Amino acid sequence: MKKGQHNYKSIYTLMMIPNDEDKIKTYNFPKWTLKVLTYILVSLLIITFIFTYSFLDMRKQYAKKSKNIERLEIINDKQKLQIDELKKYTQDIKEKINHLNELEKEV
Repeated sequence: MKKGQHNYKSIYTLMMIPNDEDKIKTYNFPKWTLKVLTYILVSLLIITFIFTYSFLDMRKQYAKKSKNIERLEIINDKQKLQIDELKKYTQDIKEKINHLNELEKEV
């Protein structure tokens, strides 16, 4: 090969040599296929890591929000009880006011 020239047809050869007397299998593929396969593999790994991270983050957020919902449901139940008590108190107060109004009318 002369200086400054490139061999663009350079290839990798993969030889499969069996232990017994079978025929040796050779596979030839150009060098660019190794680069392409490497880029594809790296891209797939990056995509897999991104999706895995997103999935784990989403699970963590779901667990956090589930705990928050449970806490809010407990608070909601307590507030319902307090509202029921306040309704009873207001009913009692209304009855007392009505009774006092009746007494005032009598006097």
